[in-house]
Amino acid sequence: IDEQIEKRPKNQKIKFEHYHSFFELAYVFSGSFYTTVGGKKYLLPTGSILMFNTKASHYIEAGEKGGILINILVRKSTFANSMLNMIQKNDLFFSFFLHSLYDAKNEPVTFRFIAEKGSVAEELIYHIVKEYDNKSAYSQSMMSYLFCCLLTQLTRQYQEKTSKPMLKNQKESFDIAQIIAYMSENCNSITLAQVAEHFHYSTTYISKSIHRASGKTFTELLNSFKMEKATYYL
Repeated sequence: IDEQIEKRPKNQKIKFEHYHSFFELAYVFSGSFYTTVGGKKYLLPTGSILMFNTKASHYIEAGEKGGILINILVRKSTFANSMLNMIQKNDLFFSFFLHSLYDAKNEPVTFRFIAEKGSVAEELIYHIVKEYDNKSAYSQSMMSYLFCCLLTQLTRQYQEKTSKPMLKNQKESFDIAQIIAYMSENCNSITLAQVAEHFHYSTTYISKSIHRASGKTFTELLNSFKMEKATYYL
């Protein structure tokens, strides 16, 4: 995880239209900012959290009185290799990350949350920044775990406010999340038949579900996992 704390003079604005090859979480620590996504401008008061996928073109500018904006940037390879398994039961964020990682036709997606003062989400962001600043032993691993905890907390917050039950298509996403996480963890030796046997589905169902979720065949997705792991180790 790479983080940077953006500090600007009160009269200097941050305005840069862009998108990334990595995932971005922007947190308004103090003051206020504006973000423009898809041609629409939104106010971001203190406590605002924005999540951008790799297709979301956007720019952020400071309000009149400025403020402090914290960016948490997660490489796709880092997420695929060390975080995918940790959020496999998170039905809110599963599609957000999965499609950005493996579906070339993925559309721009942005999530917006509010972290109240003294909330668990705020504390988790604080600890991520602290780990980055200290650069202690295992700080990268700690930041990865803390980031996944943050995603879980934001999901809990969302579900508590909406009280939405899991829909049928969400249940399917949950199933395929487990399948893809299992493939990622065992990509060096796994076969389609072994995956089907492990999850008690037919090979046809597994193959079609993977293609529907990722836009890739079983073999293509498996090879991408292998290449990502090789790149990560290099």
